[in-house]
Amino acid sequence: MKIRVATERDIFQITQLFYDTVCKINRKDYTEEQIVVWSEHSKNDKNWLNNIKTQFFVVAENDSEIIGFASLDDNACVDFMYVHENHQGIGVATKLLISLESEAYRRGSVEIWSDVSITAKAFFIKKGFSITKVYTKKVRHVDFENTIMIKPLV
Repeated sequence: MKIRVATERDIFQITQLFYDTVCKINRKDYTEEQIVVWSEHSKNDKNWLNNIKTQFFVVAENDSEIIGFASLDDNACVDFMYVHENHQGIGVATKLLISLESEAYRRGSVEIWSDVSITAKAFFIKKGFSITKVYTKKVRHVDFENTIMIKPLV
């Protein structure tokens, strides 16, 4: 497995992986209505391309197949962290997170944080993040429980 910076040519694999992960992995923690609203984000190529261009956006690649991706915005926030359904639990997310933490530290950040889904909460806790806030956000009139989590880098 290789971690590399994402490029525009990765857009199809990234959006497909996002859609599949939301529809298959997150399904255990969310309602059908929530999954439909969440997965619709896969269809907005313009936003995905903007994120690839403006964030520190990395992919985990295995034999030219993208098996995971993650991104860090300018505020040291882990914006995206998704792993292919067939590659869960083998260290893909850990390697992606290490890459983001290294970049945040290189930029001078003393902490890293994320707005975490129910599904991802256990992973982030295991990686040293602490819960600072649990809240409900509304997306297209659908409620989602999310958790703000933070981890010191120094």
